[in-house]
Amino acid sequence: MVKKTPFLILLLVCAAVLACGCTQQTPVQPQAPATVSNPPASTTPAGTSGTADAAALVPQFDAYTEKTFNRSGVPGMAVAIVKDDKVIYLRTFGVRNVTTQEPVTPDTKFQLASVSKSMTGTLIASMVGNGELYWDDTISSVDPNFRLSDPYVTEHVTFRDLLSHRSGLPEYGTDELQYDFLYTKPEIMTRLRYLGLPGAFRSSYAYSNIGITIAGDTAAKKAGKPFEDLIAERIFIPAGMHNTSARFAGFTGSADRVEVFPMQIGTPVAGPLTDDDINSPAGGVSSTLNDMVRYARLQANGGSIEGRQVVNTSAL
Repeated sequence: MVKKTPFLILLLVCAAVLACGCTQQTPVQPQAPATVSNPPASTTPAGTSGTADAAALVPQFDAYTEKTFNRSGVPGMAVAIVKDDKVIYLRTFGVRNVTTQEPVTPDTKFQLASVSKSMTGTLIASMVGNGELYWDDTISSVDPNFRLSDPYVTEHVTFRDLLSHRSGLPEYGTDELQYDFLYTKPEIMTRLRYLGLPGAFRSSYAYSNIGITIAGDTAAKKAGKPFEDLIAERIFIPAGMHNTSARFAGFTGSADRVEVFPMQIGTPVAGPLTDDDINSPAGGVSSTLNDMVRYARLQANGGSIEGRQVVNTSAL
């Protein structure tokens, strides 16, 4: 029997990117707590003390969440709590579009940004569990064209190193090439060999988007298909996350998705969406609250959901 994760999992996604320190807009009234019409099947007997204790805190949490939303200035928000494989709280707040005032729903798509990294790790764990690769396989053993500025690191850096942010790559290295200079992924990957490695290999930590992307893309190369297809095939579809995508087009093509409204002098103004396809393994996934509930259940149940083992428990 898989031991359940003994803590609450809270899913919180904000519907807009707002500038820090901006004047707060007039808050949109939150919606009433959503009723889960078809709650997910549970492998935990109903009425366990842990679930009962958590459920008793829901009214207090709901009041806190509503207060936080009203003070935040964000146009919309979606929140759920999963405990013992049960959804004990699910609520949406506000709107997904300030102009049209369309409400956030449990199926509204949000861009997940760096939550994507955990999904890439989960994908690689699924491959480790299947024996397709191992955490300590080197990147160069899969991709002979891979090059960093240090020959030793090039030869020895592993999936574990990149996923742990201990490769020596600079913090947020290459982000400016993507967002400021609009380089393509092949251009960025080619220029990695000219990027200095300020951190000590395996003995220093520096948060790296490109490091996660290298790991995800190399795993996909091992499987012989694009990362975006592989993660859908191995994680999203088996977990029943049918409204989740690792492609920007999967977000923009959804009729029920959030818009970005940065605050300018206290007024929300429509802003550009972020196309993160270049760094999809690190920040390009979009999903819904309902799908993220399923993702939380998958993680808490040791890679299993509704009797289906999506990821080997020991690898996860």
